[in-house]
Amino acid sequence: MEATPPHIIAAMCSKVPFLSNAIMKATDCDAFNLVVNNGEAAGQVIFHTHFHIIPRRSGDKLWPTESFRRSSIEPNETSSLISCIKEQLDSSEG
Repeated sequence: MEATPPHIIAAMCSKVPFLSNAIMKATDCDAFNLVVNNGEAAGQVIFHTHFHIIPRRSGDKLWPTESFRRSSIEPNETSSLISCIKEQLDSSEG
């Protein structure tokens, strides 16, 4: 996504409701997941910016747990992570 200009990503995102509504009606699904695999470690195999709109039905068991097997972090780790993210946001403002 780093190579895709922000205005292009915004334009792509603006089409998600239109596309997802059509996909939900065409597949008679209850909901959908919107997924972006950004980078090889995230599972990206086609290296251009794109979204996956994955139709879902109640009880389809696509993932064994809807929380993606989240692991908890300690409160001090949370504070540290928040600080690091803020620093990155501040340094990237231009």
